[in-house]
Amino acid sequence: SAASLDPFESDSRINREIIPVIFEGLFSPSEDGRAKPVCSSGADMEKLSVRVSIVAGLKFSDGEAVTPEDIKKSFELAAKSKYYSSLLSNITGVEIEDGSVVFNLGHSDEAVLNVLSFPIVKKIKGGYIGTGRYALKKLDGVLYLEANKEHPEYSEDWNKQIALSDMSGVDTPIYPFKSNK
Repeated sequence: SAASLDPFESDSRINREIIPVIFEGLFSPSEDGRAKPVCSSGADMEKLSVRVSIVAGLKFSDGEAVTPEDIKKSFELAAKSKYYSSLLSNITGVEIEDGSVVFNLGHSDEAVLNVLSFPIVKKIKGGYIGTGRYALKKLDGVLYLEANKEHPEYSEDWNKQIALSDMSGVDTPIYPFKSNK
C-alpha cells in the first residue's frame, strides 16, 4: 500500500514484479542472450552507437503515440534511477535523428540491446503510464489493472481487470497464497 509503482523508484519486491505488465522497454533480454524487440522494430548497431526504431503505431495506454522524445525522457529517468543506472552506464548520450533514437556508447558492446529494457513512460499527474499489456487504474480509492486495448497484442481473451490487494509487510507473493488471502 505504501510502496510505489513508480517504475524507477519502487522498492517493493512484489511491486517490481508488476511493473513489466504496465511498462515495457525497447527490448527484453531473452534466455539465449539475444535481445527480443518489444517497443522497438529493430536496431542498427555501429561500433559506438545503436540506432533504434520504434514500433510503428505504438501507443501508450491512453491512446497517445509513443515518440522518440518519450524514449529519450524515459532513458534520462532510468539513467538517474538506482535500478537502471548501472545497466545504462555505458550509454554516454541519446539523440533523436530522423524519427529514431540513437544511443551513444562509451565503448563497443554487442549486448547493449539487452540493457535497453528500461520502462518507456509518459509522465502524467501523479505518476506515469506505459505501453504494457495492462494499465494501472484507480476506482473509489482501489487500485486495479485494466487490459490495455492499445497494446499491439491485445486480445479479447485477456482478463479485462485484475484486482490488486494490499500486501504491505509481505516480502514474496508465496505467503499470501499459503495463507489463502
